Amino acid sequence: MKKMELIKEILNGMEYKDIRNGIWINTNDTYQEFFHFVHGDMLPDDFRYKMIHDILCNMVDDDDDEDPIDMLNSLVPIYSSDLLVWVSSNLTRIGYCDQYQDEFDGSALKLTEIITGGYFEELQEVYYLINEWLDENIEEE
Repeated sequence: MKKMELIKEILNGMEYKDIRNGIWINTNDTYQEFFHFVHGDMLPDDFRYKMIHDILCNMVDDDDDEDPIDMLNSLVPIYSSDLLVWVSSNLTRIGYCDQYQDEFDGSALKLTEIITGGYFEELQEVYYLINEWLDENIEEE
């Protein structure tokens, strides 16, 4: 199966349920391995599912000229309340914020910049995990 076909098939199995502030679920057991792989060491997580969905949608809509960094930047929430809900949803997310701050040698950054950067770090990780799994599971074109 080619990359775009595989992405579309995975997306077709993702469904949004308006339960508990809305969650994304996988309704296609065929790609359960994909979701486990992209979650990495994290247990199933609503934010991670949303990131997966947003990235896959952008990969389908993407023209090949778009820089992945620009695409990922467009997916970072702009409201502090959304970022605070994200960072407080799982204690391991503080690590993404620490990682972002370490890139600036611990220099003084505003809290919102650190949390925004942490969200971007997780998005980047998800993007690379998606691409790694896709590269291992697509047929050569």
